[in-house]
Amino acid sequence: MVRFPSLVKIAILPIKHVIEINKTGNDKSIFSGAEGKLLEVISSALRFQHDIVISPDGELGRLNKSGNWTGIIGLIQRDQADLGLSFLAITEKRQEVVDFTSSYTIQGVTFLVEKPGTIRGAGTFIYPFDAITWVSTAAILVCLPFIFAFFPNIRINILKLLIDLFGSLLRQPLEIKDNSLKSKFLVISWLIFSMIISFGYSACLLSFITLPLHEQPIRNFLELSNAVKKGTHKCLMLKGISTISFLINAEEEYLRFLGQSVEENEWYYEASDTLNEKIITKNTAVSNIQFNLQMLNAKLTSDSYLLSDDVLVSWKIGIAVRKSFCCKRALDTVIGRISNAGLVEKFQREELQNIRRTSLLNEASIETEKQITLDDLSGALIIIAAGLTLSLFVFLSEILYYRINTVGKIL
Repeated sequence: MVRFPSLVKIAILPIKHVIEINKTGNDKSIFSGAEGKLLEVISSALRFQHDIVISPDGELGRLNKSGNWTGIIGLIQRDQADLGLSFLAITEKRQEVVDFTSSYTIQGVTFLVEKPGTIRGAGTFIYPFDAITWVSTAAILVCLPFIFAFFPNIRINILKLLIDLFGSLLRQPLEIKDNSLKSKFLVISWLIFSMIISFGYSACLLSFITLPLHEQPIRNFLELSNAVKKGTHKCLMLKGISTISFLINAEEEYLRFLGQSVEENEWYYEASDTLNEKIITKNTAVSNIQFNLQMLNAKLTSDSYLLSDDVLVSWKIGIAVRKSFCCKRALDTVIGRISNAGLVEKFQREELQNIRRTSLLNEASIETEKQITLDDLSGALIIIAAGLTLSLFVFLSEILYYRINTVGKIL
């Protein structure tokens, strides 16, 4: 049995809360972060010391245009390191130049984007129903008086009947002096319809007034690609991540467009900015593996950001191993035990909790009182103005109707 080396060169890409290097008093390196804790457990189990090699270009590892590998993968390929980790995805191209241990976690690639702002309150009274419902209600309201006009027993002005029917939508009494079966059927049908519309509108209006309305956010990669195509958003990706190559070679046209846009415009961010709140703005989506985005979202603390449920691709994550390394089987055994014990998930939960705890402590605890602005009341004021205008119209219509009937009787 081959003995595990006492000193192992390990290539890493330091990322806060993922893998960090801390120096002790005797100049010994101790790792922290989700991956750092994993490395500490592995080194303790196999009893080896580590010599750290940091990725010189700040990349995980990709095949560049000159045909050379960058980042951690390049260091291992050139025998400058024995192992490498920092949430490295196991891909076919990478396996051509390095080996990988068995996977210890699976990470899906998604994106984090800021939610759009709230919809202005001026048109709140329109929102309870969609356009089709409004048009259908108006069409029924206009057509019904003409249907009543065909009944010989009903002698009523169409305009007055239209106003009465509209009044019933506003919960006013409806009086039609006709006892025929057909007339009763229409009246009962209309009263049921007006009750459903009236109560449904009132209930929905109260909910819309109580909570602010938000515009529709970007929920999946198709919508993100369309937003990039329209020029309203851009998509940032970690420099050197294998997802870009996956997008460019995807079968779906919208994914290829997204990948090409990222590459042509160089929409990259460095690993050191993984938890930098400044990389995500109103018109920018940040794409990465789920754990990194969960950390960024936890640091933001605000609920104005959306972590998409749409997973572009799921990567198996493992430790990269030099092709000629002697003891990959021993690594696989230890990693298998760690995975079965659920330690990887435990380390990730701990880091997320630490970020949330720190973010809450840094968050200002002073509660500010917000003043009511004219914009907050604009919806209610518009409803009042519309009601008064409609009342004035009905009042003038009644005067006009009375004058016409009076003149007709005199003549």
